Amino acid sequence: MKLKIIFTLNLLLILMLSLPGTAGCEESVTLDALLKRARENNPEIKSAYHNYTSRKNNITAARSWEYPQFGYENTRWTDKTEDMFSVSQMFSFPGKLSLKGRVAESYAGIAEQELNSKIIRVASMIKRNFWEYWLIDKTIEVYQENIELMNRFLSIAKSRYATGIVTQADVLKANTELAKMESMLVEIEQERDSIQSELNALVNDRPDTPLGKPVRPVSPDLKYKYGELENIALKNNQLIKSREFSYQRSIYGLDLARREWFPDIMGSVKSGSMSNTYMAGVSLPLYFWKQGSIVRTMKSEKEAGEWELAAAKVDVLRDIRDLYTKYNARQKSVGIYEAAVIPLAKQTLEITESSYRTGKNNFLDLLDSQKRYLEYNLEYYRLVAEEGIALSDLERVAGVELGKPE
Repeated sequence: MKLKIIFTLNLLLILMLSLPGTAGCEESVTLDALLKRARENNPEIKSAYHNYTSRKNNITAARSWEYPQFGYENTRWTDKTEDMFSVSQMFSFPGKLSLKGRVAESYAGIAEQELNSKIIRVASMIKRNFWEYWLIDKTIEVYQENIELMNRFLSIAKSRYATGIVTQADVLKANTELAKMESMLVEIEQERDSIQSELNALVNDRPDTPLGKPVRPVSPDLKYKYGELENIALKNNQLIKSREFSYQRSIYGLDLARREWFPDIMGSVKSGSMSNTYMAGVSLPLYFWKQGSIVRTMKSEKEAGEWELAAAKVDVLRDIRDLYTKYNARQKSVGIYEAAVIPLAKQTLEITESSYRTGKNNFLDLLDSQKRYLEYNLEYYRLVAEEGIALSDLERVAGVELGKPE
């Protein structure tokens, strides 16, 4: 008997777990988890990383001498032969190889900043899309809540209509609003699928891979003043640092072009059974117009690099100002909605519903309160998402993560 009871309980447990919604809660996804997956799997980051390592590995080659040349010569006379071996090496004029190495280092520095920029940009895109994904999820929740409210209002209207207190118009209005919200809910769920595809692409996953319910990121307070943010951006922004490396490269390139006026030196040794030969030679840069053209080209590149650097700083400072203002405005608006707008809208809706039940208000007043409650909740979540997006954009322009939650 005891075994039969245990078997029955186990069977019931299996049946309960097999039912939809009882196997466990919906899986959730966090922003940090997606950022980690992107750093490990994003194709653009991988490509930029290998481009950087390629440039970095080229530094040693740029500083190295040319390959030496080895030779063998066999001379035959009527009564004997002579074997001779030779080795020759081209030596660059002093300073040329070090400048070539610095040019290569500058290219590697540019590639490194492109890698860092790619990492920051991808992270910013993930944060933006994640906040939009979270916003859509909260929008769905708001509509579901309001659909429940409208079903309750519909039930009240039907009861009042059945007793002859109100006309059928109240019931029809409730049904119309209910149908509109259900239709809007379908469109919003389609938008969620699109955002999921964007996020999956950024982490190099299939577009139809489900992500789960988004967990709201904890928004850190921005503890930097505007002037501090300017200094941080001028020091860390990847575009500015890339332009600085490009400008340095043009300076080294100009110095290298000027050194092309100086000859390279070649030395060789030839050794045989009968004699040894030593030889030295130099390259003659006779075609002076060639060197002059290269020098003028590098001067122009240097001037262009200087102005590109100045333009980058102007653009970055402008973006910092714009995003800093936007972030502060969104943060203040979120505080106002949390402290006043949402509680007052909810209180108004509750009072209006109670008044409609007792006949003190008509159904249009109730609908107006419900629409405002829906609108203000949607606006609140939109402001929260825009606050997070503005912070991520600030981090992208500043070139660093600006804050961690306490």
